Amino acid sequence: MAHKSERLDRTAFFVGTHDDAKANFKRQVHEQTPAERLSSAWVRVCRIHGVDPAAKGLLDRTAFSMRQRER
Repeated sequence: MAHKSERLDRTAFFVGTHDDAKANFKRQVHEQTPAERLSSAWVRVCRIHGVDPAAKGLLDRTAFSMRQRER
């Protein structure tokens, strides 16, 4: 199932001025809650880097080690 931030943006095919496009984008952004905006941004970042945004445990804990510090 596609995330709601991956829906087709029908305004991309709108013929108009840059000011119209800017106003439309601002209106869409302000209709979302901060949590929805953060979720959408996280999905886009994951898609850019080729990571499944629904995957749990994205941090590879085997790449890090913790040792007792000598005193």
